[in-house]
Amino acid sequence: MIWVTYLIKMCVAIADTPLVYGLVYLVRKNNLKIEEI
Repeated sequence: MIWVTYLIKMCVAIADTPLVYGLVYLVRKNNLKIEEI
């Protein structure tokens, strides 16, 4: 179960990154382009 905690910490660290948050926003904004892939 240690790896679960590790993944959660990584997700939190990534979520706290402004650049990653911006990328997620762009991905959600351009759903049509993502669906084509």
